[in-house]
Amino acid sequence: MVYDVATGDGISGATVLLDPQQRRTASGGDGIFSMDGVPSGTYVISVTRFGYEAWRLTVKLTDDFGGFLEIPLTPRPLLLDSVTVFSTPQPVRMRGIVYDVVSGLAIPGAAVLVGAEGHGVLADSSGVFLVEDVTAGPQVVSIKQIGYEAKAVAVAVTGREGEVVEVGLTPKPFMLDGITAVARNIETMETRLRSRLGSASVHRGLFRAFDKEALLSSGAETGLEFLDRHTFVRTMPCPMGESAHFCVARGGRVGEPTVYIDEVYAPGGLDALEQFPTSALYLVEVFSSGSEIRAYTYDFMERTARRPVALIPALLWRWPR
Repeated sequence: MVYDVATGDGISGATVLLDPQQRRTASGGDGIFSMDGVPSGTYVISVTRFGYEAWRLTVKLTDDFGGFLEIPLTPRPLLLDSVTVFSTPQPVRMRGIVYDVVSGLAIPGAAVLVGAEGHGVLADSSGVFLVEDVTAGPQVVSIKQIGYEAKAVAVAVTGREGEVVEVGLTPKPFMLDGITAVARNIETMETRLRSRLGSASVHRGLFRAFDKEALLSSGAETGLEFLDRHTFVRTMPCPMGESAHFCVARGGRVGEPTVYIDEVYAPGGLDALEQFPTSALYLVEVFSSGSEIRAYTYDFMERTARRPVALIPALLWRWPR
């Protein structure tokens, strides 16, 4: 949707250009536009309309992208058309709130990712989030929470005092059956995950869990990059003869760790973990100093929010297996 940042009204007739595909469309009477069949990838979106400042932003579309983008256009004072001002965007603080569009209540714990900055935060118990060192100008803010439709919003960040980015999320159908039951099921699953990690800690080796806040704030693009740069695990190319491209170094040896994603064994090992952006991951567990790694996605946690499941015990195989 393309809208007037001053009035909030949809803008019709705005030209939307998607590069490098050179696909073009225009917004309708309510400001809505659509493009079907756009594959995952990095694109430059340009939006122009007479009487408004041109809008341009690089956007990375992934499989977990919510599919809806809100683009604010700033009215252009006609008397200033001939004046050109050049300035360097300065880092500012971005403050916002995430709320339920049905109930109007705040959504605590929502994951908020600022695309161009590569890092994010979690909303607090009041649904409020605060992101430091955001470059002033157009930004895409992606918001995700279990039980709600993910959403990406284009905002014009100015850093002005009192500026608040308000983002409403739409609950998924199963949330309407009872938000209390959903919250209880999520708590049950998190308790089971902590219990398994605690049971593993009595064995020899190093065990750690990295939650969604650690994943968001890391700035890492993929689960593999996070594992290598922000944990005690060090990845490297596998020796000849191994089935995967990436292995783990431990105790002077290099080998393939056992990797599970959403409680399903991943034959590709760490290669499979490279396919997941950190924004799609809810939790990463590392067992036995890196010989066993388990990752959980938001999709898995959402499924278990409807019905909790039993977890596979940590195998704790010796290194190398």
